[in-house]
Amino acid sequence: MPLGQSVERLSAFAAAQANLKNDISTLGNPSTMRGLNPGFAKGELVVINEASEDMEIDPNKIYVFDHPPADLKPVAGIATVSEGNMVSHVQLLARNLGIPN
Repeated sequence: MPLGQSVERLSAFAAAQANLKNDISTLGNPSTMRGLNPGFAKGELVVINEASEDMEIDPNKIYVFDHPPADLKPVAGIATVSEGNMVSHVQLLARNLGIPN
């Protein structure tokens, strides 16, 4: 956890020095959103309220989770609402599979 927090602080510092900003029009505070694994994804956006072990996942869709399942199969893109730092499970999974997160 401390390593993840240190990486987050370093990323915030680097973004400030490079004058990088997020502009998400429907989000009141865009600094609360971070792109952890860069990339481009095209597909239908699916919001999942509760992930379950038996839910069907389409590899061509982009999924939004509160907490993604631990055994998530490859998808077009992943967004998480409450989870995710540079060393979280979903981030490492996305990075290893080449999925924008």
